[in-house]
Amino acid sequence: MFGKYFLFLTLSLASQSDEVLGHDTSVEYQDTVLFGCHGEYEKMLKKMEILETLFEKKYFMAEKADLKMDNILLKMNHLDLKMDTLNSKLEKFDDVHSETVPKNKEKENVVTPQKLANENEKLEEFQETVSEMTNLTSTLKNILELNRSNGEEPISLFKSLNKRFADDKENKISNLIKDGDSLEQLNMPLINEAARIWVAQNQAGQWRKVFAHNTSGGLFANLEDSKNKNPDNENSTLFSILDQLENFRDFQGNFQFKICYPELTFTPITPCNEWIQSSNPLYESNITGFKALRIAFPKTSAGASFGGLGLSPSSGLTLIDETPLKSSWYFAIGATQYWHKKDTIPGPPNSRGSDFAAIRKVELFVKTY
Repeated sequence: MFGKYFLFLTLSLASQSDEVLGHDTSVEYQDTVLFGCHGEYEKMLKKMEILETLFEKKYFMAEKADLKMDNILLKMNHLDLKMDTLNSKLEKFDDVHSETVPKNKEKENVVTPQKLANENEKLEEFQETVSEMTNLTSTLKNILELNRSNGEEPISLFKSLNKRFADDKENKISNLIKDGDSLEQLNMPLINEAARIWVAQNQAGQWRKVFAHNTSGGLFANLEDSKNKNPDNENSTLFSILDQLENFRDFQGNFQFKICYPELTFTPITPCNEWIQSSNPLYESNITGFKALRIAFPKTSAGASFGGLGLSPSSGLTLIDETPLKSSWYFAIGATQYWHKKDTIPGPPNSRGSDFAAIRKVELFVKTY
């Protein structure tokens, strides 16, 4: 709609101007007078059509996101109803338990201390269940609000759980979603696992710096030096704990990496590449399990799409780079030589030339859980 209104306004103004000046309003005239050369007017019309199509797509995506928001809210309401049912049953149990003590005094031969202990244990279990369900509900609501504030698409808790236990022979999760089992049949270990997965995917995890190189502090002495350097001072100009990477795999066995170049300001987003891979770049040249998340530097020196980091060939120039099976060493991690200038090393390749690819600062992070 915006494109149509803008085009109508442009043509209206042009038409009024021509009427006053007595000029022709043909396409050739618009091209010559308004744009200075033939064909520009038609190009503007095509761009307006493209802009209108983009606005329609964005509107469709917004409607789709609204529908998914409504879906997750319905599921949260369903969870609230189950909480109300559980609280009601807990109150009834409290009433029965409060009546049990005086009856025990009258009928000691019927209610034994063991039975009373069992009832107390059941009451404690109910109370723990209520607490866990309350915490889970609170977590769901917090995550929903977080996703809304970040403009992200919500991910269903039960979909995540069902995917996690896809090979479960008893298929407890699908039954829980489909049939709406009562709270007595609700398997709390599964709910706890669901909450753990949800939190791991959406909230938990902090970035841990595992490598930093500022060339104002020089170069790494050799490849072994770049594997562990000043491990107790991550703010050092030469810092590395790459030999500890295996400690930072997620519960699926993958690494979530982020490589950043603080001095590069020409990118439309934060100057970092964020991705997932299963191979350890300290030991493996063959990069596996790559999944792009947020990519500011999309190309490698070979012209291919960025695909993660791997162990560099034994050239001694760097420990890790983006094309470990080739001789180039862009995205260098653990550089032992300068490149292009007297104080720079290879960063992300740039089509505008080596001046834009030569960097002095690089940092590598891994997400911890």
